[in-house]
Amino acid sequence: MEFPSVTKAAWLAQVRKDLKGQPLEDLNFSVAGTVQSPFWHPEDLPNPPAPVYPGRGWKVGEKITITDPATANAQALAALRGGANYLYFCHAGPLAPADRTRVLEEVLTDIIDLRFHDTTQQAFRVYTRADVAEALLALAEQPQDAAFWLRPSEDFLETIATLRAVRLCANLIYASLELDPSLELGVVISPAELDVHTAKIRNPVLALAAVCGGADVLLIEPADGPEGSPFERRIARNIHHLLSEEARLAAVADPAAGSYYLEALTDAIATAIWADFQATLAR
Repeated sequence: MEFPSVTKAAWLAQVRKDLKGQPLEDLNFSVAGTVQSPFWHPEDLPNPPAPVYPGRGWKVGEKITITDPATANAQALAALRGGANYLYFCHAGPLAPADRTRVLEEVLTDIIDLRFHDTTQQAFRVYTRADVAEALLALAEQPQDAAFWLRPSEDFLETIATLRAVRLCANLIYASLELDPSLELGVVISPAELDVHTAKIRNPVLALAAVCGGADVLLIEPADGPEGSPFERRIARNIHHLLSEEARLAAVADPAAGSYYLEALTDAIATAIWADFQATLAR
């Protein structure tokens, strides 16, 4: 059964009638420094925007700090057996070839993604909405095989729109350089100062926002802290599987498309990010 289409004007007439004289603008609200209306209609987007990212799923990441190569290897193998396919190793100082070999013992490096990061050379930098223009500047200077990490905000819809907006801005940079987009956009979810049980409730919501926003890689740190017990590491990995295998979000081209509000919020945040980027360039 198909319902008859209703124009935006007809909807607004009904809304004003229901509000009994109260201006619709009184219901506006602010998100990420932008003013948003509670009412959106397909006419607000006469030309459907291009998908922000192709529906190819995301990489199940796990961060492992190397203090003892044997322990790091055990954590890596447990992560891979649990469904991870992206390992991010952090180490303080140069990693000896023998230690690297021990860390990767029995790891099938040809079918997963690996990253090694020396924390003494550069901190594991995770950007927020406030400083994402700095990340875009680094992207413009070195666009090939670029990757950077974002931390989600506590606002579910703002996180979705921010990730989409960052992708759009990055694509503009690639287009200006006449290059195909190749940015790897990662999201890191940390337990912050929350207790374990609160983090377990919070983490799936932020992970859902990251997936709907188009993250290429998702790192969910254990609820009991960055190092985490084996049990909490498994619980964090299972969030990926719930979103991918149960919710089937990995099979959807753009989970956030079609709400009109999110498209409008994405555009507003992208405009603000691009202005910040231009201002950073001008300095």
